[in-house]
Amino acid sequence: MRSTFSSWAASHKLPGTPVRNRCQFPRWRRLFLVEGTLSFVSVLALLTATPALASLDDAIVSALQTIEQYAQGGYTVHEEDEWGGDLGVKESKVIPHTLLQGNEYWFCLGTDVQNSRVAIHVYNDQGKLVEATAWQDGSHAGAKMLNPPTASYYIVIKINASPAVRTHWAMVYGSKPVGGRKAL
Repeated sequence: MRSTFSSWAASHKLPGTPVRNRCQFPRWRRLFLVEGTLSFVSVLALLTATPALASLDDAIVSALQTIEQYAQGGYTVHEEDEWGGDLGVKESKVIPHTLLQGNEYWFCLGTDVQNSRVAIHVYNDQGKLVEATAWQDGSHAGAKMLNPPTASYYIVIKINASPAVRTHWAMVYGSKPVGGRKAL
């Protein structure tokens, strides 16, 4: 039994034009096309997802390279406390962290984009800038705290400029006891 449209189309066909109710490709070819398309989409998804992971890894390596000079100066690098993500230009991220009295701290920031400009600063719970010193050098930055009172502080990182839409960043820190004393 034909549907109404099929009956109408069969009765109004042009001479010499066959009526096709099925796809022109054989079944095996249709399956090949579907499987091939799915395979292509899967490979494309893997290729686009992999650079995102590599970029964050590159940012972590950059941050660890930035803090290396302080590690050689006696600071213990706390690799278990790495922070990272991605930000757009003029975006910032606030990281709360408890600092203990009796220690000096260096917070170092690195990105995976060489031509970016980043900044890192430390604030207290009242929003006052409390770092002893800070520096920025393109895609790397650092901020130092000298023997802060034990409290929660806020490390603020910011992407000031970048050729990328989103810039992957990572922040690590190191600490060492003040004056040869043992850390709390």
